[in-house]
Amino acid sequence: MIDAAAARPNSRQIKVGLTLMPSKDWLVAAKPLLIGNYVEALEWSWDVETTQPPWALGLIEYFAGQGALYGHGVMYSAFSAEFEPRQQAALEKTATLRQLASAVHITEHVGFSTIKGMLRGAPLPSPPCRASVQTARDQLGRIADAVGRPVGVENLALAISMDDVALQGDMIEEILVASDAPFVLDLHNLYCQAINFSIPAEQLLRALPLHRVREIHVSGGRMHAVAGGATKRRDTHDQLVPEDVWTMLRQCLPQCPRVEVVFLERLAGTLQGQADELFLDFQRMKREVDTFLTASSDLHAGREFGDEARVTRQPLPHPSEAHELAAYQQAFVGLLRKLPSVVTAHHASELRTALAAATPSFAGYAISINDDMLIIAHAAFSRWHKVF
Repeated sequence: MIDAAAARPNSRQIKVGLTLMPSKDWLVAAKPLLIGNYVEALEWSWDVETTQPPWALGLIEYFAGQGALYGHGVMYSAFSAEFEPRQQAALEKTATLRQLASAVHITEHVGFSTIKGMLRGAPLPSPPCRASVQTARDQLGRIADAVGRPVGVENLALAISMDDVALQGDMIEEILVASDAPFVLDLHNLYCQAINFSIPAEQLLRALPLHRVREIHVSGGRMHAVAGGATKRRDTHDQLVPEDVWTMLRQCLPQCPRVEVVFLERLAGTLQGQADELFLDFQRMKREVDTFLTASSDLHAGREFGDEARVTRQPLPHPSEAHELAAYQQAFVGLLRKLPSVVTAHHASELRTALAAATPSFAGYAISINDDMLIIAHAAFSRWHKVF
């Protein structure tokens, strides 16, 4: 059982919490943890266009009253190069803004999921460049103006090019440096990139601005078949947290001196008949955090690769014009929509060539797109995006 009264050093407090899912299976699985007062914080996906049931609204209000509500967006699309009507509508929801105003902090996701002709979906990678940085600053600034505080970002799992992996940390740093907004470190997202691009997780951690981390996510996922019988990892939030991610949590906690909460994510509809998995993962998460806090009497004890050990920042490439980024995003989604249900290396080659021709400013990035990761991007697009 979880020892809810476990002693923690007074010098540092890190809460453990759950990401709210407005589904019956999540409520059944989370109920023992909620009733037992084990859940110390709640993360609310404020921009998901779903009507919240009364019990979910009650949880939002309760944790807001406890000073333990965190607002996290996944579908606002902070990297969309053009400001869309649905984004404006999200910013005009008075009730949402009132609830967000009571959140400890507010974050969005790296990536874009809204363009003309696409209503919503899972975030797709925006090429790491100055135009993406400025777009994100502008879009996050709109949310910040509405709620009266800086808005941070979470690292993205999906990478279709090695540039997405190598430059994500630099892009996040450039976005957040002016506002000192929070960085959400999603460990399973990073784990997906480590697996999919055969890079040690420690190396990827070093490339991120860990000194800005105030929130950590842990979750599970699954492998997805690609060409030639190979598999790549997807961030599906429908499985137990893998052991490697717990190892990453132990590695990164000493390197994130400002972290204040760790959240367990599990997707709605994936806990039917498996409610015990949420409890088991939560128990493990709390044990890992408590073990770290008990062993750490100094905030900087055991630091191995904090900000001073980050790899040297690289200047982000051109272009710097939003209209060029908007053209790329439109072209990429248009080409994704035309792909057949089974994507082959030939289809990937055709997409790269067409994308490079349609967006000359991004030709180098387009040509670098990985065949297997394009298959993963197409699978995510097909599963989550509503197109009209």
